[in-house]
Amino acid sequence: MDFSEPADHQAIREGIRRVCADFPDEYGARLDQALEFPWDFYARLAEGGWPPAELLTCPRGGH
Repeated sequence: MDFSEPADHQAIREGIRRVCADFPDEYGARLDQALEFPWDFYARLAEGGWPPAELLTCPRGGH
């Protein structure tokens, strides 16, 4: 068995870290307190093409 990390895993990790760097813990805490969904965060994920965020922006009868 090959337990080495595929090259794309590192690229995914770095890409997600870049997005998350713009959303500090306080962002999530504020939204949790207000019982709000993190639309800005999900929009940024969708812009980068990171699933499942792109699924949330597809028209399917929801928001």
